[in-house]
Amino acid sequence: MVGTVSLPDDVFFQMLHEKRGVQKTVPLPAADVVLGSIKTERRIGFTDSFRNVHIDVMLKGRVEEVPAGQKTDSPRELQEFERTLERRTQEKLEKVIGRTQSLCVDPFGLGMHTVGWKGRPFTREQWNQRWPDMDVTIHVSLKLEHTGMLDSHADRR
Repeated sequence: MVGTVSLPDDVFFQMLHEKRGVQKTVPLPAADVVLGSIKTERRIGFTDSFRNVHIDVMLKGRVEEVPAGQKTDSPRELQEFERTLERRTQEKLEKVIGRTQSLCVDPFGLGMHTVGWKGRPFTREQWNQRWPDMDVTIHVSLKLEHTGMLDSHADRR
């Protein structure tokens, strides 16, 4: 064992590990938001030279709690809010990937996605040497299904 995944990072680890899944809650403390019942889907692709791996993570779900004063009344405000959450999620996913690269492990099996009809472009040992220095691009897209949100800092009189 070379490391562990912290409980707060486990939900992001699962987004990368599972091709499809459901996360009961996704806390984003940096945005002061909790997402709930998030359906996740991820796709993995490589550039032709296998120098860069692209990971697309699609999320669909609802917001459980939002910071006081967060406006989502208009379509533009909702879209801005979704983009902010996408960026926060992407940052967390990049942190998880960076940690696996620094530990020289591939718990997501990304190397197995290099296998194609022409065979595997390199051996397991070659992959293990390349992985820590490989460029990884993560793109997150989020679609909120329900916007009847709870205010996490509401005045409770």
